[in-house]
Amino acid sequence: MVEILVCDDDREFAVLEKEVAWEVAIRYHQEVWIDLYQSGRDLLKALEKKEETKLCIVLLDINMPELTGYEVAKILNERFPEVLVLFVSNKEELVYAAFEYSPFRFIRKSHFMLEIRHALRKAFEMMERRMEKYIKVLCDGEIILLAHWQILYFLMRSRKVCFYLWDGRVLLVRGTMKGMLEKLRDRKMIQINSGCVINADQVESYTSNTVTIKGGEKLPISRDRAKSVKRQIEENWRK
Repeated sequence: MVEILVCDDDREFAVLEKEVAWEVAIRYHQEVWIDLYQSGRDLLKALEKKEETKLCIVLLDINMPELTGYEVAKILNERFPEVLVLFVSNKEELVYAAFEYSPFRFIRKSHFMLEIRHALRKAFEMMERRMEKYIKVLCDGEIILLAHWQILYFLMRSRKVCFYLWDGRVLLVRGTMKGMLEKLRDRKMIQINSGCVINADQVESYTSNTVTIKGGEKLPISRDRAKSVKRQIEENWRK
């Protein structure tokens, strides 16, 4: 679960940040927990009590009493470098000074509704990479660590498993379809016919007999698997 910590002394705006964060999380099928803090000290105390902070996103106002957002960010960089900091400010001229604290994003309050959605989508992508699963595959005599999220789909070709990846690469790997499914052990990997397995996270749309993968490629669904494939895709979308 991703934790979003909103730190802003403006209570009304902090509540707005929370509401929009929930909306974005639902849109991108993210399970989140959101807390509000009105001071940097309270935020830091909460982080000190956490056993794990690598899945934490902080929406941090810059202009706050006692500890400014810059001061809080400096402490976060020292004690919790894995936390993603998204500066939020109504002073656009602070964007350049903010670079010193290596924020993940700078969000202008004057353009909040537009910029927060893009920033959180990118932050969620980063969180997914931190949670990702890997398998080891042998390709041309070289062992490659392959993350599940990189896989669009794979199929059998010339007695080898052919992986099609999100960045356009194609890997030919020794093995069998059954063996790869057992190695992956991932419910998001759905077998749509006897020779093809797709990554449900990469599905753009589907019909009764085809699946369209992100990027536009269509793959056939066998008749005997149609109901099962539809159910699994929709379950994944709901999650």
